Formats: sequence, structure tokens, C-alpha cells
Amino acid sequence: KLTDDELLKALGAPDLTDRVEARKEVVRRGPKAAESVLKKFVSGTLDGDALTRFRTPAACAMAIRALAAPGADTAALVGAGRQGWYHLEMLAAEMPGLRSVAVTDLRPDAARSMVERANAVGIPAVFAADPQHAVAGADVVVTVTQSVEPLFPADCVSDRTLICAVGATKYDRCEIGSDVIEPAAARAKRPTRFASTASTTTTSSSTGWP
Repeated sequence: KLTDDELLKALGAPDLTDRVEARKEVVRRGPKAAESVLKKFVSGTLDGDALTRFRTPAACAMAIRALAAPGADTAALVGAGRQGWYHLEMLAAEMPGLRSVAVTDLRPDAARSMVERANAVGIPAVFAADPQHAVAGADVVVTVTQSVEPLFPADCVSDRTLICAVGATKYDRCEIGSDVIEPAAARAKRPTRFASTASTTTTSSSTGWP
């Protein structure tokens, strides 16, 4: 089973002294990085979970490059679980002018711990008590949860906001509500700033996200 450093090396990251820069280099290399892995491990197997830790933030990184508003410098991360840290590193790498990234989770201790870890490596993270407060005023929002109902109402975000909805990967999950999606769809003739790395978006009356 590959460690994060081993996987970064396999993907072609030249320098691991700065892990944020190393991950940024992996995203920059794109298909060449994947080819590098295949050549090195063609006769073995790869840890799918480890690859996902890089693949999913990479998809968000591409969305930020293509869709984020000019001068975007504030962000929000909803979800401080297994994928949260890797998306936080991605935000720092893709938003060089990042002034603040609000982090929230159903488990406040997890969010606070991630904020402390981020601050220790120079990422300007701040704690937010809930998703609504986290996304308010954010230029880029990344949701990495298992929520089965919308995390925040439409009036919490502006037309300027890019939303990367990562967690709605199953039929019963729903991070982003129709009140957010429908206005974006109505403006389809203009550039929209809603990006989802998930395959489905649904609604449900249940609650909870880890």
C-alpha cells in the first residue's frame, strides 16, 4: 500500500519538501502523471483510496482554473473528513492569492483541528460554525460530505461563487439544493459557476453528514 509520498513520487512530483507545491505539480502534469503511474506499477495494483485522494481534488482544481471568478481569493470547505485535507491543500495551491478559507464540519473538533493543521503550514484557514456561515462571501466553495439534504440555501452564495460539489456520489445524497442549481441552469447561456464531480444530485428529507 503506497504512502502519500510514494504516490506523489510515482505521479512525478519532483520535490516533496513542499507538499502543496508537489500536489500542484501533479495536477499540472495531468495525463502525463497518470501515464507515469501506469509505467511504474503496470504489473501490480494501486490503492484506489490513495488515488482518489489526489484525483478528486485534481478535478476541483481544473474547475477552479476554468470557472472561478477573476481575482477569487476567498474559499469555503464544508467537510473535514478523509478527503477534506487534500481539498484544502488544493485550494491553497490553486488560489495563490487566497486570503481566507472557512472550514466547517458537523464535528466542530474535526474542523478546528484541520484549521490548526492548515495554519501550521501557512494556509489561511478559519473555523466556521456551520455551512451557511462558511460559504457566506466565499468565491469558491468545496463540499466534501455525505449530506442527504442541501447544506445551505441559495441566498448564502452569490453569482460570483464557484461551487465544487464532491460528496453527492450516491442516489440518496444531496449537498446542493435545487434553489442553487435552477438559477444557474436558467443562466445557461451565460457562463455558469457550478461544477460537480459527482454523478448524481438528489433531494431527501433525511439529515446528517459526517
